[in-house]
Amino acid sequence: MAIASVAEIAEAIAAQPVIDTHEHTFSEEDRRQRSLDLLSPEMHHYVGSDLVSAGLTPDEQAQMYDQERDPAERWGIFLHYWEFAKTTGYAKALHIACRDLFGFDELMSAAPSLAGYRSVNEQLTASQQHETWYRHILQERGNIPLAIPDVQSTQVDKTIFAPAMRFDSFISVGNRSDVAKLERQTGQNIYDLDDLVSALGVAYGKAKAEGMVTVKSGLAYRRILSYENVPRADAERVFAQVVAGTRTQGGGMTQDGLTFTECKPLQDYMMHQVVRLCIEHGIPMQIHTGLHAGNGNIITNSNPTHLVNLFIQYPRARFDIFHAGYPYQSELATLGKNFQNVYLDLCWVHIISPYVARATLHEWLETVPHNKIFGFGGDYGPVELAYGHSVMARENVARVLSEKVKEGLYSVDQARIVGARVLHDNANEFFGLGQENLVP
Repeated sequence: MAIASVAEIAEAIAAQPVIDTHEHTFSEEDRRQRSLDLLSPEMHHYVGSDLVSAGLTPDEQAQMYDQERDPAERWGIFLHYWEFAKTTGYAKALHIACRDLFGFDELMSAAPSLAGYRSVNEQLTASQQHETWYRHILQERGNIPLAIPDVQSTQVDKTIFAPAMRFDSFISVGNRSDVAKLERQTGQNIYDLDDLVSALGVAYGKAKAEGMVTVKSGLAYRRILSYENVPRADAERVFAQVVAGTRTQGGGMTQDGLTFTECKPLQDYMMHQVVRLCIEHGIPMQIHTGLHAGNGNIITNSNPTHLVNLFIQYPRARFDIFHAGYPYQSELATLGKNFQNVYLDLCWVHIISPYVARATLHEWLETVPHNKIFGFGGDYGPVELAYGHSVMARENVARVLSEKVKEGLYSVDQARIVGARVLHDNANEFFGLGQENLVP
């Protein structure tokens, strides 16, 4: 393959708009109220997990996050563990954001300066006076016309964001306090299972009317992703125990509610109700699978193959399966290949491991029709890091497509078409975002 072809593909990918399928962006108003600091957990986000993995203790973490302490002391704690963590994908996204947006290109050097750290903080504080900072970072710098935020609110800037909403609280209800919260949220009295399903419908309809484009479920952090087709009578029995405050064994009252084992029939039943609402309203569903954020969890619970019965039972539902199911990306490829209603999402993965993201995209492009692949979701709170992640995603997609051309599998034109599909058009069509497609 000629060098010119590689450059041509890279330029095309760098120039095209990208739909961002997943973010956790805190509101711009909220951001203006925060004391922004590069070492705060919300600003370096996932890097904090790698610092803990490298050995950062809880006491050191508390000291590093304490903005009342000497900045030099806090920076020193960070640098000690950063030396071990700076080779990770999380670190690369932070470096790109600091370099491109704040002119701080020292993070990967042998001794990043305290002065550079202070400069970034000063610029972060100054950015809080920028009335359209999010638009500037996402649309102007990142060429990301729309992002889908998972922030449990539809009250977002619709010129930048198309919101996702969660209904996990209707699924994981386990005690009377949970029921009371749902009553306050929906304005509905909830006495029995019919009332719970009705309240779910009210909340769902309200979210759709307010611009929800997809439903998101993050229950893989709390339970196995196996949702059995439970008889209604079993779910009714469990919910009766929930509202009565009784336990299956031992009787009596409890403040904590039922155990997961006791609640699972109800949870499984309610998950099926959410999927059915998605079918009824023509809205797709995003499901967290694979790696968990933070440190420590039961990874086998979030294997996407646990969802197979939902894919079989609800062929009219459309499922956007998150995070490539990492480390189960090949299992997810099989699901995408076998089930018409299963779509594959690389959100988060480019920063989990750039190498894995490229290898996964290579595999998926040879396994699954490319109209079923979503190439980027930043999965960040701060927009600055979403920008850094998007740069990595573009680089990865361009590299994979260049290699396909080099191998003789794609022409340059075909590589451009696939790139536009994976990074923009697929998500635009799947979520009904109303953007103009790049591929005629």
